[in-house]
Amino acid sequence: MARKLREHLSYANVVASIALFVALGGASYAAITLPRNSVGTKQIKKNAVNGRKVKNRSLTGADIRISKLPKVPRAAEADHAVAADSALLAGQAGALSAPEPWHEVGAPGEPPFKPGSANHLPQNGFETVAFFKDHEGVVHLKGVADPDPSTMEIFELPAGYRPGRSISLVGLCRTCPAPHVAPVNIRTGGLSSTSGLVFVDPGTPIIQLDGLTFRAGS
Repeated sequence: MARKLREHLSYANVVASIALFVALGGASYAAITLPRNSVGTKQIKKNAVNGRKVKNRSLTGADIRISKLPKVPRAAEADHAVAADSALLAGQAGALSAPEPWHEVGAPGEPPFKPGSANHLPQNGFETVAFFKDHEGVVHLKGVADPDPSTMEIFELPAGYRPGRSISLVGLCRTCPAPHVAPVNIRTGGLSSTSGLVFVDPGTPIIQLDGLTFRAGS
């Protein structure tokens, strides 16, 4: 029996047997020392796992701590731009105050009516004659006036509220023939010493100034 065994043994058979033994023994050792799902964070060396070892598109937001991510350069620039825009808007909001109140003609401290002129029946609900200038330098008029029948003058606009040149606007004439409109004239100097004078043409006993606007001159 021993003789037959020796006849079948060769160097190649011995080496192959040893290799098979080592392979089986190594696999058994690994199976014994590293059971399935036994490797954890303590067994992995620090900084041992790199991007090449991670499966593509396998990480989700739950695996990443967003607060620890650095700001992308372009995103940081966008934040600065948003902050700058907010500061600009806040500055503009602070610079724009409410428009000034109406200057009521005939009120204390305001331009008086020309002699013989007055508000038209304010006790009946008609708007009183007044003016104001907005942030863009546009002067707004309002009210219904009874001009003096002899001069047709209503009142005089103060400096800063006058147009750059003499102008004529279209007002509503309640007693004029159709289409019930009449010129509202504003004089700025010329042959007359009176500047900023608001007056109407003869035959205009009642004139409505609501909605009339013009840009104040420098």
